Amino acid sequence: MLIRPQPGKGAAERDRGQVQHPFTTAFGFIHGGVSLDSFDHVARNDTAVLELAQHVTEYRNPTWGREHAASGSLVVTLRSGERLSH
Repeated sequence: MLIRPQPGKGAAERDRGQVQHPFTTAFGFIHGGVSLDSFDHVARNDTAVLELAQHVTEYRNPTWGREHAASGSLVVTLRSGERLSH
């Protein structure tokens, strides 16, 4: 899974966000979870998911190295400005 697109690697698929964190995060919010079926042709073209994915932004913790590669947190900022974190 990629946090952001990698230059020159499968641009057409990459642009649909099938393996990016914004896509998988949005898919999980809308459909309640992510599985292998989340990456089929229909799922990759789900307009609601693609629209929400445009609002997902990643922030890297500059103090984390490779030992934290599988670590992370999630903060959701609602339109009201309220922040939810996990």
